Amino acid sequence: MDEELKPTINVATPLWRGSPAASYVVSESQSSVVVPPDPSFDQSVFGEASSQNKLPSGSTKITEGSARSSGSTRPQATRLLNASSNRILNKMELQMASGPKWMCIRRFTLALFFIAVICFAAAALVIVIQTPECKVVPKLGWWQEGPLYRIALQSFRDTTGNGIGDLPVYRTSEKIERNGWKIQYKIKKKFEGHIASMISEKQQGTYIKLCAVLLLTMPGTPVFYYGDEIALKDYKESKYPLMRWDKSKYAGFANSVPWISPAYTPVYTPTVNQQSEDPLSTLSFYRTLGKMRIEEQPLQYGDFSVMLNTTNILAYVRQWHETGILVILNFGGAVTYDFTALNLPPTAVLLAKSTNLTQCELIHLQTMVIEANVGYVLRYFKVE
Repeated sequence: MDEELKPTINVATPLWRGSPAASYVVSESQSSVVVPPDPSFDQSVFGEASSQNKLPSGSTKITEGSARSSGSTRPQATRLLNASSNRILNKMELQMASGPKWMCIRRFTLALFFIAVICFAAAALVIVIQTPECKVVPKLGWWQEGPLYRIALQSFRDTTGNGIGDLPVYRTSEKIERNGWKIQYKIKKKFEGHIASMISEKQQGTYIKLCAVLLLTMPGTPVFYYGDEIALKDYKESKYPLMRWDKSKYAGFANSVPWISPAYTPVYTPTVNQQSEDPLSTLSFYRTLGKMRIEEQPLQYGDFSVMLNTTNILAYVRQWHETGILVILNFGGAVTYDFTALNLPPTAVLLAKSTNLTQCELIHLQTMVIEANVGYVLRYFKVE
């Protein structure tokens, strides 16, 4: 073969001298290729070339400046280049990649990122638009925060020993005294007497608690008379009976003779102390309903809707957002009713029942058995 046509391989010095990651420039027939560092390349080329300039027979001597190879040098250089190109590219090489393939990959990834951002923004906008607007919690006046308890000072409790009731703790507060007298003045001629005196003795044990449920779950501010919570009855000569606190001579009202003689009727009214220890008493039931009235938002702010109104059954709901309170009052015999037909959910949680202490019981509204002369207060969640 003609000497001028033989390919030449020029191996130059490292691009960065002294660097452990130096590269070498290999030029073949006036074309240059950057070869990354390779241990086998280092050892086979520079190591063997520097060992007393002795190479095996058939090999070509390569110096650091330039070398002339035989016809078998081309495959050897190709193998060296292929071996060095099979390794994983590092971060710097990926960033420096400028070929069409890498450009397409980068553009495709960037397009996917922007599409994902647009999709998330659109989904968030749809959720915001479809979410129902929350009602603003109305600001309540002090008289709307809970039930109002009306008392007759001369019959509530005597602390001075003169036989006439008083309540000095209220009189020390100008605000309570002023607001209390204002409320009392407005309701004085509208409400007289106790609930127990308006119900026949035969129905008192049942209807007193039903009236309490109706009073403390309807819209507006519930107002009840002192002694209603213990089923206190009026005297024949006065609608201001003495409050019964304990079993002492004058029922705990006073230590001296009161302004009016206590009435000892055949129907015995348990005292406050006695009913406080009985979880099934009227007083305990009033306390449960009063606490519920303050804590349950539907009973404070909720809309009022009558669901069922028959001769014996009254059912209505107080709805606030997705939470609702279903109140059922049965003044007649037992009956089974499907409340899901009234667009109510299939289940509800029992909060209060006028006959026992069963609470947090799951009630199936589709086949609910309404017991005779019983009142129910249930909570349900309704999602539109």
